[in-house]
Parts: sequence; C-alpha cells; structure tokens
Amino acid sequence: MDGMPLRSSSKKVDATLRKLSAKREELLIAQEELDHIRDITEDARIRALVSETPLSQREWQDHERHLEVAKRNLVSLEAQVEELAAKGARLQFGNDPFLDGKSLKFG
Repeated sequence: MDGMPLRSSSKKVDATLRKLSAKREELLIAQEELDHIRDITEDARIRALVSETPLSQREWQDHERHLEVAKRNLVSLEAQVEELAAKGARLQFGNDPFLDGKSLKFG
C-alpha cells in the first residue's frame, strides 16, 4: 500500500514532464513562426512606404494584425510552459515555499 501513492505521484510527474516537453516544442515552433511573420510584416511595411497605395497599406495592416495574434499566442504559450514547469516542480519537490513557481524560470 505504501508504494501506491508514490507510483501515482511518479506517473503525475512523468505526465506533467511530457506535457512540458511538448509545450516547449510548441513554443519553439511558435517563436520561429513569429520571427517569420515579423519579417513578412516588415517587408510589407517597406512596400507600403515605397508604393504608397491603398492596397499595400491594407496588406501591411493585415500583416500587422497577424503579427499581433502571433505575439499573443507566444505569450500564452510562455505562460503555459511556466505553469507546467511550476506544477512539475511542485510534484517533484512538494510544496516548498522557495519553489512557489514564481521564482522558477525554465527554457
């Protein structure tokens, strides 16, 4: 009976660490996408300045909106990674007041 809670806890830690790993990978992909969208947006901005047409202005604005969505997605993913990292630390080390999740920075 004594091994049962430990095994359950170990499974929770393993599951949390797998989720954390997957979320970190998703975060890296989102960062690469954001960098790409930022480059495209900058190109559109320059085209809009040079051509001074309503169409180029709209294209630039569309890219700006897309960039803002990508930024919000990245911030959300970063928060999810930090939350999972804090949860993993709590599961591994217990509720140590020094490991409250706010002072932990992973990735």
